[in-house]
Amino acid sequence: MFPLSSFSGKKQSNRLAYQGDTALHFSAANRDLNLTTLLIRHGAGPVQDNEGNTALHLALQSREKTKKRQNTDVAKLLINLNPVFARMKNMKG
Repeated sequence: MFPLSSFSGKKQSNRLAYQGDTALHFSAANRDLNLTTLLIRHGAGPVQDNEGNTALHLALQSREKTKKRQNTDVAKLLINLNPVFARMKNMKG
């Protein structure tokens, strides 16, 4: 995926991968609270993928699929550390 040593600033932490996803998209979708925190503290921001999804959208979509509480923790973290996530809409509105 992404080596942690490549996250030296906002530009690097928002690097796009497959379908416009960033490392933050992957960490939120996989309910990784520690990595999500690390990425945001190193400048990862609310970047939208090719479908307009931010990491918050993916965390909540993942929660719907798994019904696990930890996804809610990741979503809360994203909103608390960067409230812009709560205002962004994807292609579904």
